[in-house]
Amino acid sequence: MARLLLALAAALLSMQCYGQKPVPLDMLNVTIGKPFPIPPLFPFKSDGSQLPFYSYSAPMPSNSQLNMFFDYDVDAMKDNGNVYSLRAKRTFDSTNECTRALKSLTAAVTAKYQLVPSKSEPTLFQAAAKDIEVESSCAFAAGSPYPTLSFRITSTSEKQRVSELMRKAFPR
Repeated sequence: MARLLLALAAALLSMQCYGQKPVPLDMLNVTIGKPFPIPPLFPFKSDGSQLPFYSYSAPMPSNSQLNMFFDYDVDAMKDNGNVYSLRAKRTFDSTNECTRALKSLTAAVTAKYQLVPSKSEPTLFQAAAKDIEVESSCAFAAGSPYPTLSFRITSTSEKQRVSELMRKAFPR
């Protein structure tokens, strides 16, 4: 607990000392499997968690092709800082709006990453290329009357490393 409080205090103090003002970075400009272009405020190597990655949110610029999302989550590996995955989510008030956004999203990411779709339906998109996997869908969460657009892009090599590191951290 003391370590957590110390880390929190260091984070708050470092915000005042952070030399550059981070700017919104378009998710499409982040290279999956490489370090995030804007460094974290402090290293996450020993945050007390046994997970091999850490997560934080980043703002999406309003001029992005993916401006249906206001922000996205970055999952980065603790040992090398490589982006393991990027995730974004937005809830819509109708299925039509959600599927329209999904169609726009799939067009943008397919062009950017030269994806080969394995499943392309009105409410689900799955694809892969080189070292990345993409999955996006419009779905209703349990009990919700609103559809949610979910998007995830993952490095397949870092995903494999996460599985291996998790097996080591949590042996059966």
